[in-house]
Amino acid sequence: MSEKYTLNGVDFKKILNNALVFLAPLILIYLGSVISNMNDGFSLADFVPDNIVIGAMVLYVLNTMTDILKKYSQGVVVK
Repeated sequence: MSEKYTLNGVDFKKILNNALVFLAPLILIYLGSVISNMNDGFSLADFVPDNIVIGAMVLYVLNTMTDILKKYSQGVVVK
């Protein structure tokens, strides 16, 4: 564990691992949106994210930022 209000290599690895884990549902939401928008074939307009996907992207960024701040504020107080 790192010192309080610092991040070390282990913390960065944990943050990246959590970001990848939280990215999987976002990808599934986006692919579900693309599939549901396809009618007769597909066009480039089908790949534009709708409001649900944009909301999921915002939640993903907020969740990742919360994870970074939580790891930053936790730690061992060194005297």
